[in-house]
Amino acid sequence: MIQGTELQDKIMQRPARSRLRRFLPTVAILTIVIMLSLALFKTMANNGASMVVARNTLQFATVQRGDLVRDIAVQGRIVAANAPTLYSQETGQVQLFKQPGEAVNQGDIVATITSPALQNDLQQQQAMLSGMTSEAERAVLSAREQQLDIEQVLNNAQVNLLAARRELQRA
Repeated sequence: MIQGTELQDKIMQRPARSRLRRFLPTVAILTIVIMLSLALFKTMANNGASMVVARNTLQFATVQRGDLVRDIAVQGRIVAANAPTLYSQETGQVQLFKQPGEAVNQGDIVATITSPALQNDLQQQQAMLSGMTSEAERAVLSAREQQLDIEQVLNNAQVNLLAARRELQRA
């Protein structure tokens, strides 16, 4: 008969961990989380009381159902995909007329862009153009006036020359 190894084996028991060592990491993590959340709450509470916005700086509007107008920054390049992506260095608002996935033909208006800064620049340039146009017209009138003055001096000189020749013939 074959004997087993039961007599050679010793059952070793793991030493029991104390309750303190078992729960110490959990208690430490909970304590740190609570301390951080309290510090964050105090900071937010202090900052919230100092942030006051005057009522006259706020803008109120009535919400209506209609076309979606998104604030964007657009340079004018559109990458067509499932969702259109607009790239720009200028700020403004874009109003999309076509939905993602909708068919677009050449010449169709996909979106309109309105930018207060660009509108202001356009108005300034138009004012500068009208000022330069009026200066150019003024210069044309001044040149015409000088030409008429020169023609008058020339006519007077011709009349004086004719009178001097007649005087010469009489003499």
